[in-house]
Amino acid sequence: MSSFTPGFAAAALGIASVCYSAQAYAGNNIDFGAMVAQDYFRDVAGGAKRGGGAPGILHLNAEVESGGDVFHFDVLGTFGSSISDNAGDLQTLSNFEAYNTVRLFEAWYQHDFHGTGLSLRLGMQDYNGLFDTLDPAQLFINSSFGIEPTISQVSVSIFPETTVGAVAQWRSHDRYILAGIYDGTPGLPGHPAGTHIELGAGDGLFSAIEAGIASTDAYKLAAGYWYHTAPDDYPVGRHRNRNRGWYVIGSGRIAGNQSGPAVHMFVQLGGAPSDRNPLDRYLGAGITVRGLVAARPDDTFGVAIARAGTSRAFKHITRAAAAAETACELTYRANLTDQLYLQPDVQYIANPGGVSDVDNTWIVGLRIGYSI
Repeated sequence: MSSFTPGFAAAALGIASVCYSAQAYAGNNIDFGAMVAQDYFRDVAGGAKRGGGAPGILHLNAEVESGGDVFHFDVLGTFGSSISDNAGDLQTLSNFEAYNTVRLFEAWYQHDFHGTGLSLRLGMQDYNGLFDTLDPAQLFINSSFGIEPTISQVSVSIFPETTVGAVAQWRSHDRYILAGIYDGTPGLPGHPAGTHIELGAGDGLFSAIEAGIASTDAYKLAAGYWYHTAPDDYPVGRHRNRNRGWYVIGSGRIAGNQSGPAVHMFVQLGGAPSDRNPLDRYLGAGITVRGLVAARPDDTFGVAIARAGTSRAFKHITRAAAAAETACELTYRANLTDQLYLQPDVQYIANPGGVSDVDNTWIVGLRIGYSI
């Protein structure tokens, strides 16, 4: 069901006003962008039921930069139908899947403290925009390659609904440290449509830290820890209001260079307590090859695997619980122009839903995207 709320309309008008006013200031860099993308996937074997799904997204964004200060705004529209309803998977095989609505996704201000390597970002922001990111993994469509399911299973400020937070960053050459704190309950529970910022006493906090080394297109190695104080609503065991987890991520170019075929690989590891989460461990890994076909140097091929282990709590309440759900993905992104791309994709999911009594499923589909 689609929704357009008065709060969103006011936010969109505010973005337009700020961006229009910013044009009056000489020397400011103002960027506008738009991206629309559509999936169509079909369960061709196994899964909870046969059928197709077509989730899609629309992003409209604006960014104003002046003297080290950045104002960023992003409006997100989510639309279409679910494919995970058919596959019955836990990890969400399309990272576009969400309730159909339009909302203000990000609205933040960042200040750089010149000469120190420090910056501070304040406002509505996507935790996954800075934390737990690997460039090679962004090729893939399964949600786990964007953010570990041991993190996304808790209430955290990520797609499709963010909340307010503050993130301090320090960078020096290839070293960096991130530290952030966010409202512990994004949006308004039970009301998935539109934009909601509710800072209730029972929301708790989500805090995180990540440290690592990174060099553009060459390598990245990082470790992170998160802590969540919102009440636990997972229906097993005694009530808890504390949760935590960790992750280690890494990627690197293992062959090739910018002028020819380039091969990258990545690895993800994550964990969370087994007594209060559906998933308690995760392992992801993949390889991408850019320029595999000489005639198409900008196309990228990739193969990856994501294994999400089920917890003791999950096994306690789930009939025929399996040890893990495992998703394998094979994909190819063909850049037809600088703005338009097509991405055929095949996924095989073993033990969808983390149970052994649902047949392993094959999903085939296509993503088409256009950006300006």
